[in-house]
Amino acid sequence: MAINFPDNPVNGQNETLAGKLYTYNSATTSWLLSTAGSDIATAVATSVATLVDSDYVAARVDAFSVTVLDTAPTSPSNGDQWFNSTDGSLNVYYNDGSSSQWVVVSGPAGPAGAAGSSSTPTSYANLAAFPSSGNTAGDFGFATDTKAVYVWDGTEWDRVYTDTNAVPEWTTVPPSTANLASDGTATNQTVVASDPEGFPIEYSYDTNPSNQAQATISNTAGAFTITPSTTEADAGDFILRYKATDGLHTTSRSTTYTLSFYTNPDIANASNDNDTFSFSGQDANARGIFFKPDGTKIYMTGIGNNSVHQYSLSTPWLVSSTSYDNVGFNFLSATNMTSARDLAFKPDGTKMYIVGSSTDSIFEFDLSTAWDVSTTTYNNVNLDVSSENATATGLTFSTDGLKMFMIGSTVPDDVSEYDLSTAWDLSTATHNNVTFEVTTQEPGPLCVRFNPSGTKMYVTGTTDKIYEYDLSTGFDISTASYNNVFASISADPASMALKPDGRKIYFMNYSNDDVYTYSV
Repeated sequence: MAINFPDNPVNGQNETLAGKLYTYNSATTSWLLSTAGSDIATAVATSVATLVDSDYVAARVDAFSVTVLDTAPTSPSNGDQWFNSTDGSLNVYYNDGSSSQWVVVSGPAGPAGAAGSSSTPTSYANLAAFPSSGNTAGDFGFATDTKAVYVWDGTEWDRVYTDTNAVPEWTTVPPSTANLASDGTATNQTVVASDPEGFPIEYSYDTNPSNQAQATISNTAGAFTITPSTTEADAGDFILRYKATDGLHTTSRSTTYTLSFYTNPDIANASNDNDTFSFSGQDANARGIFFKPDGTKIYMTGIGNNSVHQYSLSTPWLVSSTSYDNVGFNFLSATNMTSARDLAFKPDGTKMYIVGSSTDSIFEFDLSTAWDVSTTTYNNVNLDVSSENATATGLTFSTDGLKMFMIGSTVPDDVSEYDLSTAWDLSTATHNNVTFEVTTQEPGPLCVRFNPSGTKMYVTGTTDKIYEYDLSTGFDISTASYNNVFASISADPASMALKPDGRKIYFMNYSNDDVYTYSV
């Protein structure tokens, strides 16, 4: 703010303005601020010390004057002080003989920089509508769908975000387990995740083990191609972890992929391996057996104590290496079933199915921990199959869980086929009126199984034989026919299991509660 002095002053005239004493000097036509001994004197002396020699400062510091004007004084000398009453700055005149100028020593640092231009970000319907070219770094845009602001970084649009970042959410998830084709046909799996804040998602993956040999994997924006090896030595399992990230947080889902090379069993030349294990310690009337797909677990049910028991194999598929896990599940109180004959599991181990001849029903159970029957609960889902056979003795599923098959030992001794509109959900099962009689070969059928493609069916029962049937359409028993292939096996087979590579078959003996191994 400018200080207003009297007009037409005389030399030596004093004026006090804003608490300061000023004296008019007619020789310089300027008002001088008298500041000897004041804080300003000290400040100016300190500032001047950097501009003029110390002798000059010493001579001036006790009593000096400051010229107060709206504009710079004319004909200044080195060390003169000028208080700019327009902007409130204190200036010292500097002259070293080669250059001279007024130097600001206190007050405003200088003129303000130029104000930036103002604008309103352009609105777009969504991020996809933002321009990909013609932008300048620092440009802003507003997406109306997510109500978010984006800034162009010179290469791409980055979202301006200040809240807590949310983890991406899966909208299309991969399966928990899957089988790979042994002929090298690729499996295509697309995964999709979305970000709650609208950030773009990038996909990646890793495997366990990291050096797995079962397949090669490629990824294009969440579309994965898993191409299996055709080398039998590469058979085995690996875990593929699909990952989705918004640039800050990552979420993942995993699939266990299995590569196996199945060979249809040579039933006619089946031979006993003398590899056995007894279940009599847990059930004196063992009936049904089921192997975990990797051969490290066996599950047995029977008539003796109305339970399912769990066992571990220290060597996969070698039943003589079996030991009891001291884990079981009693289903009697939940189902009132007293004559369990066979059992099956969903491939990921989270569902179990039991068929019993006392109720002629199939019951479904949930396992909160896969393959751990101690975590089993009955989910109140069951299917009455008495209309198809009054003595249900065996059950199995197609590999995709969309078909179920039940065999019974009451005339007409047939296999019945059921459709499931939702895979592995017994509540969606209906009998499709398709049956296949086996009474000509086996008048007392107890168990039925299929190869992985459903083009071979195997039946065993009270004749102590295993019979093989061909299906021209996989898992469609209306296309089944007996191919005159059979083998005599150990006495009293109640149930059986096929190794995934088709090289071995296991039979449960209901008389001595032993399981027997046959190479085929």
